[in-house]
Amino acid sequence: MRQLPLIMRLSLALFIPAAVGAQSLTDGGLSGTVTDLDGIPIAQAAVTLERGGLAYRVVTTDAAGRFRFDPLGTGRYAVLAEQVGFQPVRVGSIVVLAGRVAGVPIRLERRPPPISAPTEVLWSGGGSTGSRLVEGFELGGFDRARPATDVTRGIAEAETPRDGRPGMVGAAGGLLPSASRLMVDGVEELLLRHPGLPGEGAAAPLFARDGIQTVEWIRDQRDAELRGTPGALLTMQSARGGGATFVRPWASYAGSALGGAAADNPADSSTSSLQAGIALGGALKADTAGWFLRLDYQRLALPTADPFTVAQDGGDITAGILDAATAAGAPATVAATLAPTVRTWEGVTGAGRIDWRFGAASQITARLGVASWAEDAPVPGDAPQLGAGTRLEASDVSAMVAFATASRQLGSETRLGVRSGTREWLGADLPAVRLANEGIAFGGVATLAGDFSERVLDLTQTFLYSSGRHQLKFGGTLGRRAINYDWLPNGGGQADYGSLAGLATGTGAFVRTTASDAAADLTIAEAAAFAQDAIQVTPEIELTLGVRYETQALPDDAIRRNDAWGLVSGVRNDLVPTTTKGAIGPRAGFTWDVGGTGRTVLRGWAGIVPGRFDLATFAEAARADGAVTVRRATGTIGWPGATTGTARTALTLFGPEARQPRSYAGNIALSQVLAPATTVTVGMAFRHTDYLLRRTDLNRIGAPAATGADGRDIWGALEQYGGLIVAAPGSNRRFDEFDVVHGLSSTGFSDYQEVHATLERRIATGLSLHGGYTWSRTEDNMIGQRRADPVDRLSPFDGAVDGIAWDEGVSDLDVPHRVAMTARYETAGTTPIRVAARWRWRSGLPYTPGYRGGVDANGDGSGENDPVAPAQVTGVAGLLADAGCDAALVGGFAARNSCREEAVQAIDLHAAIGLPFGGGGRRVMLTLDAFNLGATSTGIVDRAAVLIDPAGSVSTNGAGQLVLPLVANPNFGQLLARRGDPRLLRIGLRVEN
Repeated sequence: MRQLPLIMRLSLALFIPAAVGAQSLTDGGLSGTVTDLDGIPIAQAAVTLERGGLAYRVVTTDAAGRFRFDPLGTGRYAVLAEQVGFQPVRVGSIVVLAGRVAGVPIRLERRPPPISAPTEVLWSGGGSTGSRLVEGFELGGFDRARPATDVTRGIAEAETPRDGRPGMVGAAGGLLPSASRLMVDGVEELLLRHPGLPGEGAAAPLFARDGIQTVEWIRDQRDAELRGTPGALLTMQSARGGGATFVRPWASYAGSALGGAAADNPADSSTSSLQAGIALGGALKADTAGWFLRLDYQRLALPTADPFTVAQDGGDITAGILDAATAAGAPATVAATLAPTVRTWEGVTGAGRIDWRFGAASQITARLGVASWAEDAPVPGDAPQLGAGTRLEASDVSAMVAFATASRQLGSETRLGVRSGTREWLGADLPAVRLANEGIAFGGVATLAGDFSERVLDLTQTFLYSSGRHQLKFGGTLGRRAINYDWLPNGGGQADYGSLAGLATGTGAFVRTTASDAAADLTIAEAAAFAQDAIQVTPEIELTLGVRYETQALPDDAIRRNDAWGLVSGVRNDLVPTTTKGAIGPRAGFTWDVGGTGRTVLRGWAGIVPGRFDLATFAEAARADGAVTVRRATGTIGWPGATTGTARTALTLFGPEARQPRSYAGNIALSQVLAPATTVTVGMAFRHTDYLLRRTDLNRIGAPAATGADGRDIWGALEQYGGLIVAAPGSNRRFDEFDVVHGLSSTGFSDYQEVHATLERRIATGLSLHGGYTWSRTEDNMIGQRRADPVDRLSPFDGAVDGIAWDEGVSDLDVPHRVAMTARYETAGTTPIRVAARWRWRSGLPYTPGYRGGVDANGDGSGENDPVAPAQVTGVAGLLADAGCDAALVGGFAARNSCREEAVQAIDLHAAIGLPFGGGGRRVMLTLDAFNLGATSTGIVDRAAVLIDPAGSVSTNGAGQLVLPLVANPNFGQLLARRGDPRLLRIGLRVEN
């Protein structure tokens, strides 16, 4: 075999057993040495691998005292080392992770017979993982949200959704959730919810907690096989069977009568939630084949708070809105959007897995999972409306087959993944309505309705070759991704009125987007190649060098040429970002095990991480190539209908230099084992991401129509309707037959810095701790990232302001401080008692002080992007100071994101007691959970530092500048609408093994 050429040996590796655990994305390994107390190797010692108290495999040490077990499924193991004349030692709680080999040094003390029992010790190598591991109680506990992606709520490095939405991140690495990735068993999985709502958390309900064995928040992306990401990378290993058959049913109940807060349920809605499921598994054939199945059903019902917090002097605000809407001709169904509603989630998820091992180290794995669910009144992103009358119907399917086989030197792993997901968002049959002066929003959600589907197939082949100190790995991936994103910004219509009086008279502004055809299916070809070498420089130092090449081939015929636009502008709209060059991502990392005991480990990595084209934006360009029209109307609009206003064509097009993003990233961390099972880690990370897509309006008039008294350029003829200021339709357009023409260019950037510290103590009984703190800073030039309407992502300024780039500053996604701490205490025995608590605290989100939603102070077509000029209105500077805003100004305007919402916190409690029945190694636990005790009120904050005075009017001063009638807003910084997870008490029963 060794005399064969290398290429022949790699080809034969498909059929020859191997030890591939060291660098496999689906399996790990365990190795170590057995020595005496003087460090002299002990040969021919018997080493038994144990899992769940059962002997799993036995090997003997070689002449150097070395032993090795791989490939191994991820999880916790123990090893028992025995040799005649020595005291046996069992090392427990050894964590085996995918892609890594756990190092276990064992020292035996000479002792003559008789020997009654082995010495029990805990593994001390937990500091060398290079990731944030979630397993055991931390994975299954505090499971208000059942998807395993939501375990990140206990991870301080993660910035998770804070308004009741599910998902593993609301932002990561200073980027939106769309930049993050989820990999399960080495296969990338779908994180599909609503691509048109960029702030939607990345969630995967198919992967429930009881079907997952371990979760890792990857800090170290040195492995070239990983589809690295500029955002967060979460990897999971699905649960597997084997050994004795187990059956773990569970059920829980929660209701509004069980300790709910009045503020969360002002309508006193009677709700109840039922969750039930079962996980079972076992061996098909001794220890060579195992099976696992899980199934659960959930019907969750949660009441909501009042849709707005504004009070009306002398009367009921809801009655006043309803009277005004009726006068404007609104249908009776608008009443349902003016009252608290009940959000529901109902569905079924299930999954199964089979593992079959052939010979010593070849195996095949097959996994299949399905999920189908429906949500009524889901949280509508960052829209101020409550979402009553909306619905989401969704389904997911995921399948994976992996085949691994190798020899001592050669290895091969093949993975085939197939995923499919659909999301049908049904919007309320009402336009979205905003009242500028009152700060009230109701009706439908303008951007919610849409159909989304995604189908992915990819094949990954990895080859491994070990020689001396080198472990080579190379291979590639071929994939096909088919998407259909069918939605329209303002497809449900957006109506803005200055006040209740304006609503009653039907005077204001309206916009609605329509399309003449359905969105087309888009097929994207993806390919990647990678190579790396892990070099064991010394027994304590490992160096990894690798490179990854990725490319996406976007369909070049997806965007139709719009001849009318080309004729008037001379600019093509059908350019497709080029993919001929692809993206190359070199990576390098090191691990230094100081002293060689695994107690002190320094790890670091740095590299270039290729990103992906934003497929939601590409789908937008393919849709808005001439088939999409925008209707705008001002003045007397009444209760607007579908044909209100004059229609103009909307376009989205790429510039000639558009390309996929990339990140320069790195991380360094020092882990120290303080005591067995107790580790502290401190580290820092950086990430610079560039080539992000930014928007400009290519159809805005070439020069400002006027200048404001505060010095801002005004791009259209301003019209006032009470407390509302808008541009007259068409007055800000260069070519009258077109509406906003979005030009996309790769000029965006994001700079992210992070320092993190964690303390972990992992033991089965007694006190366990998981605590972390993260400080971070994010700066970028990306405007309105959380906004659903693309026009709100346009810069309010044409270039620099007084020589300063106003766009560059604190990011919309900047959350400087994050804390997450979990403590658990559990007793031993057949009827254990377990108590746990989790505390989370995070800085508030930043925002720019400006105007009420719908007020377009500069006439560029967006009513959400204009900053205030504090000196122009008496009292505004004091309001900003009282709210804790930064006093920094750029050309007289408030600096971008110079204000911040209040910090938010939440406390969750858990208690469980073992009942005196079960038997057979099983125990029945009665559980009680309390979620969001003492949670901070959070929601839609009033970002308007000024209001439009309805008693005044737009005027012109002596210098020919436009003067808006502005007054300070005393409600600035207060909640306009309460959002968040309500307080919840839940009782349940669970069988544990």
